[in-house]
Amino acid sequence: SSVKEGLFYGLPLAANEVIAVAFVLLDRIMIKGIIGSYEAVGIYSIGASLAMQVNFFTNITMFEAFMPMANRLYFTEGAAAVRVLKARVLVPMTYALVGIATLLWCFGTDAVIALSGHTKSASGPVFAAVGAIYALLPILMVAGYGLLLEKRTFKVLPLTSFSLAINALLNILWIPTYGVMGAVYATAVSSGAYAIATCAWVPRDLLKLPELRVVATAGLLAAAIIAAIPAFNLFALAPGWPRLIIGGGSVGLVYAGAVLLLDARPRDMLRDLLVSWRKKLASRAEVA
Repeated sequence: SSVKEGLFYGLPLAANEVIAVAFVLLDRIMIKGIIGSYEAVGIYSIGASLAMQVNFFTNITMFEAFMPMANRLYFTEGAAAVRVLKARVLVPMTYALVGIATLLWCFGTDAVIALSGHTKSASGPVFAAVGAIYALLPILMVAGYGLLLEKRTFKVLPLTSFSLAINALLNILWIPTYGVMGAVYATAVSSGAYAIATCAWVPRDLLKLPELRVVATAGLLAAAIIAAIPAFNLFALAPGWPRLIIGGGSVGLVYAGAVLLLDARPRDMLRDLLVSWRKKLASRAEVA
């Protein structure tokens, strides 16, 4: 019956939400249990909470637009159409999210100082690392999107449970050695393992990884920027707003300009977007 089918589809998703909440709380509980310091919990919590906003932003902006279109294409035109959509979406998405991850890695501590003050600067490395990971994850999540299309929610549940178990195990191993950053490393590895496993489990006719050329271009640009920042002494700017606005703005413009210079497809997409906006503005002006 439809009720039974709905329960089989929905109950694993409800369990996944419970695991997601446990994932958020687990690091804090284990930091307190292993290190025994509320100060360490506070350092991690501030950085991780800010990073979670990055997670919400990237997931909402990407998936709220992508998922309805992917669902419609799958049920009207089949898996091949979904792969074509993924191929088109992953080009600008990969460039954009690698750029965001690069900015977070370079200026995450400045964002924490700007938003929370110098007294919270110890949370900066947590925000920078976890935020960068959360910025990159949607690339693999879009590439491996498909289990929900085929209503295989019972396959999603073991993946989230596996990720939680990895996180707990790595916390036990790494928090005593690396302190708060041990929990950061555990989060990075377990989140990455979940995203990779999603791509491994999805049916082959729905899997579409980002192009190697796009990944290589974005990765090399990110590596060059990270290496060049100390050489150009951007970090000599005052921590906080000056470094965030001037340094982050400069780096963002350089990265975006290099992407547009090296790959014609983002240029074409940007041109089409500007033409579309111009037509909308012109039509509104005519109506007015």
